[in-house]
Amino acid sequence: MKEKVSIIVPIYNVELYLEECLDSLVNQTYKNIEIILVNDGSIDRSSEITEFYASRDKRIIIVNHVHKGVSYARNEGLKKASGKYILFVDSDDTILLNSVEILCQRANGTGADIVIGNALRCYPDGRQVVYFAQNEMFDLGVLWSGESAFMKYVEYDILPLPVLFFIQRSIITDNQLFFHENIVHEDEIWCVKALLSVRKASFVDFNYYFYRQRQNSIMNSDNKAFRVKSLFEVAKVLYQYAEELQDKNISKEAIAGIYVRIFWIYHSISILIFQDKKITFSDSNYFSDLLLKIYSVLSYPQQRYCLNKLCVSQILSKLNHETHSNISIYN
Repeated sequence: MKEKVSIIVPIYNVELYLEECLDSLVNQTYKNIEIILVNDGSIDRSSEITEFYASRDKRIIIVNHVHKGVSYARNEGLKKASGKYILFVDSDDTILLNSVEILCQRANGTGADIVIGNALRCYPDGRQVVYFAQNEMFDLGVLWSGESAFMKYVEYDILPLPVLFFIQRSIITDNQLFFHENIVHEDEIWCVKALLSVRKASFVDFNYYFYRQRQNSIMNSDNKAFRVKSLFEVAKVLYQYAEELQDKNISKEAIAGIYVRIFWIYHSISILIFQDKKITFSDSNYFSDLLLKIYSVLSYPQQRYCLNKLCVSQILSKLNHETHSNISIYN
């Protein structure tokens, strides 16, 4: 019998897009699926739509709770999941109707713990642009270790979205891979931990995930102060994770890759602060001190990368400071 696949969908006020999303799930060519719809306290017609679909498809499970954010919703979905594999789909996005079938075939055919394909950015004017093209980074004909895959993503200065991870549920449960709650940019933590938890990873040149670009999405919102605060929390969590890996069977190169990612995060923080002159950031010394602490374990290219991110970030910080803003997100 074909293995069950659990599709987890966090839902919050997406009545305009939800039916299109659910249609792409209930009509999958691969039938042994459960669709876990986690209603994160929606106040629009989303609840009504989920109930309508659930009344017509017994594979749909509905979880309702008060609004606590996408991380909490995904975690609640993981608690309910019973499939061998997990696939996340955001409720304003869609996937091709043969997505689960293709991903499952690749996972079973290769014995991979995780399969990652491509996403397309979908714009309101109808444009579709490849967002993650795995064939540009990986040899698709071989299996990669989780560490080597992570290092390749670090080399390209990018991480895939969690929605592109077709991953064995046992990897998640065995390694407690739950999403960090009460922040945004939590993907930065989860994706690093997921990649470093798998033994075998497979990549496919398969444009199956349609990632809708919305002006009012979290990543396009004007709440840059909260994003800065979240990113700083992400940086600290990743550093703690790197420290925990020191005594485990993880290479020094992979741990150094986490450090490199932290300085990418610091650069992202500095750009957000520069874009919003009302924000000040009093913890720049955290990253200066961190670089001094880790400098000797980095390769020469990594040293140059982190120094570059640190210097550019400090220049942007100085330019921002000269606006004489006295508003801090930490007050």
